[in-house]
Amino acid sequence: MQKITATRTQWHHIIITICIGISTAFYIGKVPPALPFIRSELEMDLVTAGWVVSIFNALGTIIGIAVGLLADRIGPGRVITVSLIILPLASVIGYFSGSVEILLCSRVLEGIGYASIFVAGPALIALMVSEKDRAAAPQAAEALKITARDLLELELVDEVVPEPFGGAHNDVEAMADTLREVLTTNLEALQKIDPETRLKQRYAKYRRFGKFIEG
Repeated sequence: MQKITATRTQWHHIIITICIGISTAFYIGKVPPALPFIRSELEMDLVTAGWVVSIFNALGTIIGIAVGLLADRIGPGRVITVSLIILPLASVIGYFSGSVEILLCSRVLEGIGYASIFVAGPALIALMVSEKDRAAAPQAAEALKITARDLLELELVDEVVPEPFGGAHNDVEAMADTLREVLTTNLEALQKIDPETRLKQRYAKYRRFGKFIEG
């Protein structure tokens, strides 16, 4: 797809795209509070309940690269438009689901829509930013502390997964192999920790978020 850069930054469209991203983020945390009621209604065991919660985030990781390739071909705007149809449709299916299988399918659809928006959104914003404003992106990223290095230093992420030379989109197979190795290593390490200790570590981790140093 030929990329066309805006001659003038389209701030109103950028704000709309950001609002779409924010509203989509609510799909991440909507299930855990309702999980006890869902388990009771559908007679769901703990393993299946874990899948209902985690499959959403897992799909975001797995299909993110594929969505990026699709956005390059048909355009990020079209990807976001389709995703905005998928998300509410999946929510309606999940709401009226009478079985675990249908509920899982609805979460799969939600995961696809969520990942599509969060991959295609930044690409769409980049197309709507002029060259003049785009030149200030490195300084803005440095000030906001949103680079991978910053997030690691701030302990907001546990690890930064390296990309192949030229970016993940240029070597999908190598990126998939790297993700498989990293995920396998981390899952094996987590399985060696008992659930109670794991919960305490997770609680401590999130409690550290938001710390600041007075100057």
